[in-house]
Amino acid sequence: MTSIRHHIICVCWGIFLTGQAFAYQQPDLIQFVQVLSQPGTKLNPVLQIEQDNQGLMWLGTQYRGLQTFDGYQSQHYRWDPQRSNGLRGEEIKSLFKDKEGTIWVSTHKRGIYRYDPTQDFFQELEIVGSDERVNSVSDISQTNDGTLWAAVHGLGLYKISQEDGKLTAFDTSFPTISKLHPLSNGHVVGGYKNGLFLIESAKSLATVQIELQGIAPSALHSDAEGDIWIGTKLGLLIEYDLEARRIKQKIESPDLKNARINQIHLDQFGNLWVLTTQGIILIKANGEFQKLESDPQTPGTLNSSICRSIFEDKNGLIWIGTDTGLNVYDPFRNKFKLERLGWTEESPASKYISTTYTDVDGSLWVGTQDGFIHKKPSGQKEYQHIEILPDAPTGYTTPFMAIAFSRESANTLLVGTTHGLFRYYESSGTFERIVILSDNRDQKVRAILPINDELILYATSWGLVVHQRIDDTFEVFLPQPEQPGLSNSVTRLLLDVGGNLWVGTYGGLAVFDIAERKFLSPFSTSDNFPELFESHGILGITEYRNHLWVGTLNHGFFQIKLKDFFEDGRLDHSIRRWLFQDGLPDDVVYNITPDGFNNLWLTTNNGISKFQLADSSFENYNMRDGLVNDEFNMYAHTKGIDGKIYLGGVSGLNAFMPNEMGTPNPFPPSVFFGELTILNNTRDQSIGHELESFALHQHNGLELHYDQNFLRFTFYSDHYSSPGETSYEYKLSKVDEGWVQATNGPIATYTNLDPGNYELQVRAANYDGIWGTPSSFTFTLSAPFWRDTWFYVFAFAFISLLVVLLIYIRTKNNRRKQRELQAIILERTRDIHLQKDLIDAQNEELKVSQENLTRLNNSKDFIFSILSHDLRSPLTTLKGFLGLLVESVDIFSKEEIVRLSNKIRQSVSTSLDMIDNILYWSQSQNGNINHKPQKLNLGQLVNQTVEIYHLSAEKKGILLSAQVEESLFLMADDNMVSFILRNLISNALKFTPREGEIRVIARSLNESQITLRVEDTGVGIKQEHLKKVFNPTQTYTTRGTANEKGTGLGLKLVQQFVKIHQGTFKVESVLGEGSQFIICLPSHASAIATADQPE
Repeated sequence: MTSIRHHIICVCWGIFLTGQAFAYQQPDLIQFVQVLSQPGTKLNPVLQIEQDNQGLMWLGTQYRGLQTFDGYQSQHYRWDPQRSNGLRGEEIKSLFKDKEGTIWVSTHKRGIYRYDPTQDFFQELEIVGSDERVNSVSDISQTNDGTLWAAVHGLGLYKISQEDGKLTAFDTSFPTISKLHPLSNGHVVGGYKNGLFLIESAKSLATVQIELQGIAPSALHSDAEGDIWIGTKLGLLIEYDLEARRIKQKIESPDLKNARINQIHLDQFGNLWVLTTQGIILIKANGEFQKLESDPQTPGTLNSSICRSIFEDKNGLIWIGTDTGLNVYDPFRNKFKLERLGWTEESPASKYISTTYTDVDGSLWVGTQDGFIHKKPSGQKEYQHIEILPDAPTGYTTPFMAIAFSRESANTLLVGTTHGLFRYYESSGTFERIVILSDNRDQKVRAILPINDELILYATSWGLVVHQRIDDTFEVFLPQPEQPGLSNSVTRLLLDVGGNLWVGTYGGLAVFDIAERKFLSPFSTSDNFPELFESHGILGITEYRNHLWVGTLNHGFFQIKLKDFFEDGRLDHSIRRWLFQDGLPDDVVYNITPDGFNNLWLTTNNGISKFQLADSSFENYNMRDGLVNDEFNMYAHTKGIDGKIYLGGVSGLNAFMPNEMGTPNPFPPSVFFGELTILNNTRDQSIGHELESFALHQHNGLELHYDQNFLRFTFYSDHYSSPGETSYEYKLSKVDEGWVQATNGPIATYTNLDPGNYELQVRAANYDGIWGTPSSFTFTLSAPFWRDTWFYVFAFAFISLLVVLLIYIRTKNNRRKQRELQAIILERTRDIHLQKDLIDAQNEELKVSQENLTRLNNSKDFIFSILSHDLRSPLTTLKGFLGLLVESVDIFSKEEIVRLSNKIRQSVSTSLDMIDNILYWSQSQNGNINHKPQKLNLGQLVNQTVEIYHLSAEKKGILLSAQVEESLFLMADDNMVSFILRNLISNALKFTPREGEIRVIARSLNESQITLRVEDTGVGIKQEHLKKVFNPTQTYTTRGTANEKGTGLGLKLVQQFVKIHQGTFKVESVLGEGSQFIICLPSHASAIATADQPE
């Protein structure tokens, strides 16, 4: 800010301190619009406001979480355990949009969050450290290097890591930190208890000491010059020169002595907004001051004087968050100035403008409901205030409210009131009552029309009064006897250029013949709007360019061509009407004021309208444009001699120059796409009528099925001044030749779209008709299969086939015999082929039977070979030992008998093993093995089997041991597992020399598997022999270390039984060192648990 600006501010603050600033200034009317996110729902209090890159407004409240607002509808984010969006806090302490457009949210004692728009979810940052106070982040900002900073109340400055989502302490020397504010040079300034500190980057932290006598900054802002504006909790405003490190000025006000300054903002026009708990101090760029407060009696004021937050969006709108909601101010809509009457204390009655009048010398007269008239002499700015009959006679309970004025002489003014007619003498300042009727009926004088020096007409509540000034007589004329549809309560009088007197009543329009002193009654013969002359309440009449313009009560706005009417006496083709649906803001039209620029200004119950005669169009204005109220009064309109128009309503008086309506809003709206809804549900009947909705900004280039061609698009703009006044046009490629106006709001609907690639373009215009750049959305409707090339080829081939078939049918009679002969030949050939196929099948069956017979013979020969050779030897040995025992029992000692018995036992055991192997092998060959799993104690089975072979091991001098876990259970076939153990231990004993060692190990590998391992220190097996051992097509056997024999079937059966149990079998062998037989079986714990349950 320049030094001149500083001087202006200091001077104005000095005036403000005297308490006289508001009494003498005529500031522009600042009109706020109170915004509610949902009808009947307030946002209170609004602590933070932000706008994202999609144009959505973000509102952070104290008790109700977050809301986004697009001008039409809102979305609410708050803690909901049933449907969590990630946000846990209800009180929003800070909203910040970083350089990438990411929204950051901090809450009171509930952490800090980053919003993910793709998931519509708030990701909570991880806090490094365990101090719960870190959850209370009071402010967020960002330096030019991209580093994000968080002010943690009570702890100091923290750094936000965007990569890993962590919040880490950076500097704790400022535990009382409260505010952070970004500077134009990319640095960040922070406020703490004793002053300011400066953050240049993540590697540099410099402090600036400003002693504020223990008062911590409650608000910070920087201007274009780089100065820092500091607000405090006790209403102290400080301007600090950051470059010179000095305080430029301290500003204090008695009115703000105990008012906390919550926010400071410098808008694009150079106005400084100071938000406090007692309203807003607006320091304008020209140095003027204006205080903005809440006034429930005055529309357009703040909804609360406790102001919490401020935000200027990219279109220049000022958003104010208060304790009771949200307010929006549009500086470009301030087209109408407030004409202040200069009251020190205004009341609702003093703001109610009942009438206005421009005197012959240019003076402005204003009547108000409180019984005062106010005169602003020509060329002056101040008003004189005059009360009508301050000492009113008894019997009057309401003030003498002025309704009409008319200049009578240089010193006298005629004043029509709610209680009769008065003459005001300006020189003495006194009022004289003019008695029209002798009785005490209600004598409202609504209009005064001087005809000439001898004749004055009055519109009264009891009829038309003609005043002959020569003899000072009054004559009353009633319209009703002449026209039964009219009313005797006269509202308006107008003498047109043809000398015709038009009389408006509460029951229609009439014409009065002044010379004949009677009402004319030809109007009921009109076929075009006859009710205009029989029943409509007439509120305003104006003549302009040979046309009569009439405003009515609830029946719109009329135009009457005077020339056509008076030439033929009929109105069939000379009347035109406009209603609300034609563009009027309301069907109640009070008065019509020409501006001299081919426009008529209409006042209504819903703002004012400029009717442009060039194209018969309406341009409507309301409180958003600076009107003091949208409801105006019937007689409060006049045009000054300088062309300025004055329009009065129920809350004050507006003034404007028609050709100086302010600068149009230069910001064209940007359009953003909302949702695409597929309305024809042909893809999923379970969803209902509406198939699915897509957030369009996340699905550009969307591909849809060809039958999803009933589409509804929604869109919105970032122009929030008056969303209802934003105009939209859209255009879909291949469908619309030109722009289509969106007449039903920001919605575009298309039906029965053909397959193909489409681009939807949408553009918007603000209330001043400034169009923005179109936004586009592309999508594709896939073609059905019958529109693909392959289908055309197929269709062509099919049609060609039909043609060939027709030709074939036409020639079938000529070829019938040939076909019959060919059929007989084919029949015979088919029989031959069938016989051949039967013979081939029989041969195949014979071949299979022969192969099976050969395999069975081989098996038989193999079994007989084993029985005749391998099994014969142990049985012969058994027979010999038994013969010795029987024949020489007396010869042998007890020890020898035991020794022979052991040999017999070994021989029997060997024979049994052979027989078992042969039986199991035979069953396996025939597929007759029965697998009956049951709960099996593997440890117990291992110990029992090892015990069986202990004697054989001791005899051979081999150490046989078992290592088994306790309570080792599995679901398995008892016989098969026992067979596996016997074969593996028997093989180990067979091929382990004396003094060798055999270990049987059983343990749990994990929760679902058990391993069984048999390890020996025997002779080992060559790798080429291992292949033979497990080859199902051949049998391989060799003798053991004590010349033991086997069948060669044991390991094959072990492998097969393991496979039946869904296990694995592996052999690891080193020649000369020994072998390991490793089996892994599933434990089937769930099956065991089921088996344990009692039946």
